[in-house]
Amino acid sequence: TLTLRNELLNQLVLDADFINQDSLEIFTFESEAGFDLDITLGINAQNTGISTLISAGGDDLINATNYTVVGINMTGGAGNDAFTGGGDDDTLTGTSSAALGANEVDQLTGGLGADRFVLGDASNAYYITAERAGDAAVIFDFDDTEGDVIQLRDLSATYGLAPDPAVLGSAFNNYGYVMGNNDLYLTGAAANSFLYVDIDKSGDISTGDNLVATIQDAGGGLTKADLLTAKFSIV
Repeated sequence: TLTLRNELLNQLVLDADFINQDSLEIFTFESEAGFDLDITLGINAQNTGISTLISAGGDDLINATNYTVVGINMTGGAGNDAFTGGGDDDTLTGTSSAALGANEVDQLTGGLGADRFVLGDASNAYYITAERAGDAAVIFDFDDTEGDVIQLRDLSATYGLAPDPAVLGSAFNNYGYVMGNNDLYLTGAAANSFLYVDIDKSGDISTGDNLVATIQDAGGGLTKADLLTAKFSIV
């Protein structure tokens, strides 16, 4: 395990910095708000065996575009992170089970391979602490033909509501979609699907529903029916 602490932050970490590193698996950096890290990972980092990166509180930028044969697991913290995966099967989590995505806007780009975009775990849903555009994940390249999947927490028990069987996918586990362009761009980048917590289980988006993610889907846009398919993993 290699750990970078605050005194090393606010600087670039390049792939060349890993040339003389011993074999590693987990690369952690203990950042805090105001201490941001810009990491580029490539063939040298890949050769050390790094497969997991964990950050804490900074606005961290991690680019693993040049990873070609090793899947990488990136986990953020309380900051506004931007993660880019490589050419294998990556897992991108912009926040943590402690931070929960509160007041964060995390940008996630999977790259090639079957990537997993984590928006919740078995105990917590992420990005649901502020109404509308207060916090959200921004997924840039969701492509289910490559095996990409979006992981969500099952919220049906949280809100005491069951899915509405009358409308396919309506408020399934208390999630719903609105498709098409609107004024909810968080980064200026185009998105064709918007994932909300459908708190009132109306089957549509209404005042008080909570934006969880904007998604650029390679297939042209997700639908509520997709919540019932392998494009999503409900945990």
